[in-house]
Amino acid sequence: MNRQFPAFRGIAILLVIINHSIVLSLLNTSQYDLPKPGVIETNILLFIKEIGVIAVPTFLFLAGSFMVYSLRNKPILKAYKMLLPALQNAIVPYVIWSLVFYLTVFFVRGEIYDIFGYLKNILVGYPYNFIPILVFYILLSPLILKLAEKYPFLTMLIFGGIQVVLANISVPGIIGFKFPEVMKLLAPPVLRIPLALWAVFYPFGIVFSLHSNKIQPWLKKYWWIFALSAFCLYLVASLQEVGYLEFKAAEWLLPVFVIPLYTIVERKKIPIVSFLEKMGKRSYGIYLLNIIFITTFVYLTATYLPWLYHILSLHIIIISLFTLGISTWIMDTTEKRTGRNVYRSIFG
Repeated sequence: MNRQFPAFRGIAILLVIINHSIVLSLLNTSQYDLPKPGVIETNILLFIKEIGVIAVPTFLFLAGSFMVYSLRNKPILKAYKMLLPALQNAIVPYVIWSLVFYLTVFFVRGEIYDIFGYLKNILVGYPYNFIPILVFYILLSPLILKLAEKYPFLTMLIFGGIQVVLANISVPGIIGFKFPEVMKLLAPPVLRIPLALWAVFYPFGIVFSLHSNKIQPWLKKYWWIFALSAFCLYLVASLQEVGYLEFKAAEWLLPVFVIPLYTIVERKKIPIVSFLEKMGKRSYGIYLLNIIFITTFVYLTATYLPWLYHILSLHIIIISLFTLGISTWIMDTTEKRTGRNVYRSIFG
């Protein structure tokens, strides 16, 4: 396992918190008729928010990479038996914190559904759209691993093709032309959007872990192509976000060029690496908690501290720090008082 990978999981969860803080803070300025930031501040915030598009691809790539070390050289049946704890640790906390979120949004904005609505929300991943595709790939991982061991290129071609097809179905014309309407029948329910955005990253994590001795030297040689492409795509995606141009594929392609760069970064060159690794170990729980705390905090500040919105950047920094601090404190305290087994049942 590349020693730098845990730190990148920490970076990804920090990006999630910042992204949600920016999005919900900006949304509040309209919902509560609060002071809106100027054009320059808004554009800077949107540029920062755009970095967050690499967060879920990062989680998926790392999850696939780590899964190899659990399942490699295991027969299919034994591999599936070993997946049961992973599925439990993913699904049980997800259901618990989804219910807490639904209770939160009922109190802060009166959002309510019937029983079938709540079941549908959990099935499709509202508000945690990363979880259904993670569960899907955990279930497929023994089969993907067997395929990737012998046919790595074919594996990437299959899942890359799935992503391209579903992306063009979801956003017609994103690859330069539109499919016939009948192609919509190929889009699976629940997973259509997640696969359109992220289908290739979990399999890439598996392929890389299995064949890193062949892939890594090639990436080290041509890293500058990925870095330059990633920078240009980020710039274009950000300019599109602020309304200066339109190129829908930029945001979709950006993680494709960023994720491979993780494999050639040296751990010792990552700033605050120990802190990031600690956050990486808590990332699943923080992911489940952050949207609940941010939703609550933006409601409280809009209701009782509206003056904070005069400096929206300060508001976002405060909310991000509170969210990170309280989430990690709750998780640390739970683990110390109840032990690792209870902790995993609650936070994964």
